[in-house]
Amino acid sequence: MKELFDKIMSIDQQANQRLKEAVKQKEEEALRVAEQKQQLEREMEAKAKSYLAKLEASEQQAADEVKSEIDQKAEEERKRLEKIYRGNREEWVSSVVLSVLKASEK
Repeated sequence: MKELFDKIMSIDQQANQRLKEAVKQKEEEALRVAEQKQQLEREMEAKAKSYLAKLEASEQQAADEVKSEIDQKAEEERKRLEKIYRGNREEWVSSVVLSVLKASEK
């Protein structure tokens, strides 16, 4: 009877030991998973920031190119209007002066 009791106690102690080990292993795995999750979050955040920085640079470059084209077209238009002005200013001034003189004669 004592042998049976000792054997039952031994089995119970082994079961308790295995249970403690399983609980400890479960806690260690939970910590490991939490650490991996944090690491993945950091990696994803770093990748997202890198992607956004590249996207911002690309968009800025595209905007700069569009602005440059607009500036170039505006300069061309300014030169075109300047040429028209220089070619016609004498005539326009004469026409305005003549109109004013005619109006003052009435």
